[in-house]
Order: sequence, then structure tokens, then C-alpha cells
Amino acid sequence: MKTIILLVISIITINTTTQAQKKVKLEDNSNAPHFYYQNGNVSIGTDSSNVNFLTIKGTINDNQYSGVILQSNWNNTTPDKGAGQIIFQAKDDDTGGTQETFATINARTTSWTSTSDIGGYLSFSTTSNNSLSERMRITEDGKVGIGTTSTGSHKLAVEGTIGAREIKVETSGWSDFVFENDYELRTLEEVEEYINEHGHLPEIPSEAEVIENGINLGEMNAKLLQKIEELTLYLIQHDKQNKEQQERIEKLEKMNSELLEKLENQ
Repeated sequence: MKTIILLVISIITINTTTQAQKKVKLEDNSNAPHFYYQNGNVSIGTDSSNVNFLTIKGTINDNQYSGVILQSNWNNTTPDKGAGQIIFQAKDDDTGGTQETFATINARTTSWTSTSDIGGYLSFSTTSNNSLSERMRITEDGKVGIGTTSTGSHKLAVEGTIGAREIKVETSGWSDFVFENDYELRTLEEVEEYINEHGHLPEIPSEAEVIENGINLGEMNAKLLQKIEELTLYLIQHDKQNKEQQERIEKLEKMNSELLEKLENQ
């Protein structure tokens, strides 16, 4: 019995009909394109003539996806090694200039002692004034640093100012407990004594504490509201006292007027 084994690896078609229409096409025996080159444009998984420099096409399902894999090989597992890089460059051909780097995306290792202990971060850099500098980093545990590589315990750390039309801060409590009947409101004399001793309002951090630890926006807004609500209670108390005093003044004025009238009639 004779056995015929047919092995089809690939078919490479090169078309060089004209200088402007050079093509390289790599496909299998099903005529499905794997690699296609035409006029400086490259496509993978498709032979579309409408490609733009690099086009990758693939089937997406539960276990497969299209994409690009950047691999680096090292002979040891020392941390802080490059694991892949994308460099964005441009060149002015009219002036004969060199390729200039405008931005990069870098992946580097942070831990690599075994296959069960692998970690890495992603950094984004841009060029300004001819200097390439890192602008943003995503750490191995998902924290984001903008303008800084030290995120501390924060999910987002920003070295600089933040501009926003609206910021929503979620909090677990608010300061309406001030209006509850069992709330012990300090007297103004007690508040004055506390200020003289500590140099700041009760329940409010001192300047030194703020400089050292910063402030929590949600917590600080709640504390400030607490002080506003306490001021409101003081004003209500003061208003009641003023009304009582006004009523007493009016009674005294009436009594005084009646006494004067009696004296005049004697």
C-alpha cells in the first residue's frame, strides 16, 4: 500500500508588474491571506487594498482575539527590564532630517522571580523641548500616576492641578447629626477656650496636620458643614434671646410709661 503525504505550508505570491504596484502575499492552501504587502502598507489576516500602513484582522471569541504581541527574551529574571515598546517617530524627508521620537509606550517588569510571580507596569512618554519624559504610568496593581511614579496608596495620583467641570465624592456619612436632639453643642465660651488653647476650631485639623497629611475632600466637607450647622444653631439661639430681650424691653417701656403717667396725674 502506498501512502501519499501532501504537505502544503504556504504560497507566496510576488507581483512586480510595475514599480508602483509591488505586492507580497502569503496565504495557505485555502487561499486565506496571512500576510499582505502593497505599496508600503501591510495587512495581517486580510488582503484588503484599502489598508493603511498596518491592519490586523482576526476572529474574536471566548478564547481568541486579534492583536499584536511584543516579546522580549532575557537570560535571567532580574526585575526592571523592558518587556515591549512602541515608539512613535516622524521624519522630514524634504529637509533630509533624521527620525525623531515624539512619544513612546513602554512595558517593563517589576517582579520576576518565577512564573508564579510576574509583575509589570506600563508607562507613557512624550517629547517636549527635545526631551522625552514619562508622563503617565499604570502600576502592576492597577494604580495610575500622572506626572509622578509614586502613587502611594492612591488609585490615582496626580502631581499638579486637576481641572474638571464636576467632581462627585461619595461618603459614608454626613453632618446632619448636629440637628439631633441629643447633640451636645458647645457653648461659645467653650469654643473660645478651645481656640485659645489649640489655635483652630474643634474637630478641624490644624495647619500642621494638613501640611503633613493633606485633607480628605469628603471628610473635610462634612466637617465644614458640621461647623456651618453649629453656627446656624448659635444664630437660632441668639435670635431667640434677642426676641426675648425685645419683649422684656417693650414690657419695661410700657411699665415705665404707665408710671410716668401716674406721676404726672398726681
